[in-house]
Amino acid sequence: RNSFGVPASQNALVEGREAGGRPAVVSPAAALERVSGAADTRVAGRCGRRRVGRGVCASSTTSRSPTPPEVCAGAEECQDGDHAARARGPRDARARAGRAARLPLDLAALEAYTSHRLKNPLSDLLAREALSLLGANIAAVCAAGEGQPAGAEARGAMLLGSCYAGLAFANAPVAAVHALAYPLGSTFHVPHGLSNSLMLPHVLDFNARSEQATSLYAELAPIVCSRQLGECAASAAVAAGAFVDHFARLPAELGLPTTLREVGVAEADIGSLAANAMLQTRLLPNNPREVHLDDAERIYRAAL
Repeated sequence: RNSFGVPASQNALVEGREAGGRPAVVSPAAALERVSGAADTRVAGRCGRRRVGRGVCASSTTSRSPTPPEVCAGAEECQDGDHAARARGPRDARARAGRAARLPLDLAALEAYTSHRLKNPLSDLLAREALSLLGANIAAVCAAGEGQPAGAEARGAMLLGSCYAGLAFANAPVAAVHALAYPLGSTFHVPHGLSNSLMLPHVLDFNARSEQATSLYAELAPIVCSRQLGECAASAAVAAGAFVDHFARLPAELGLPTTLREVGVAEADIGSLAANAMLQTRLLPNNPREVHLDDAERIYRAAL
């Protein structure tokens, strides 16, 4: 067992090692899935559990909310190394998990670009390029999850964009979206990708009421929503508004749940979620607008 108490045979699926301890050959696609959370369906299908944290599984019987059918359905079809089968057309269940895993690549780059404390020219360059690649290809690659093959160029762009996004937030950390998403994972076992996509539109709306965030969102708007802005030069407020609206629509367009109630959260849970979010002191100072306890409660309530 590793330091988390996970048997080596299970941890191998996450850390890229064979059961005997030998380093395993892991393709870039598999590595991306394991880092982003898309591999959760494979882990769940193998051990009858869901992954809660890095290398950690929790039995579905310990969850406060029932295991969503898409977490386990069809996972047995996906064997290690069979990435070509997923490219040909994964089942709808796996497609939903894939969509939830890909969207946080966008928001990781976004939060790196708007990071209050450690934003820097290198992270900005990487974040902008990541958003350009991911924004232009996420719809096509997610649509391929419905049974249509995605072009190699689109998948390659997503892989490269995810690499840039990872490098961006390694240099300028993520902020309130992740801070408010973490309690959803720890309390309700919502997969990392989905928990972030649920909080993203509401944190963006909260941040956009600050001058600093409005300016930064306006800088990113032409990259992700140029069609909405058109040819005219929009004001910073208009551009930032289009940016926030784009990410408010994106989860539904990708077929993801859009409310906390859909993952088992009730009004009575908001207080504890907000209190737990305020413990994320590593992340919250990076947010372009300061988040207080009552702010967190309002954000969760808006997402409910």
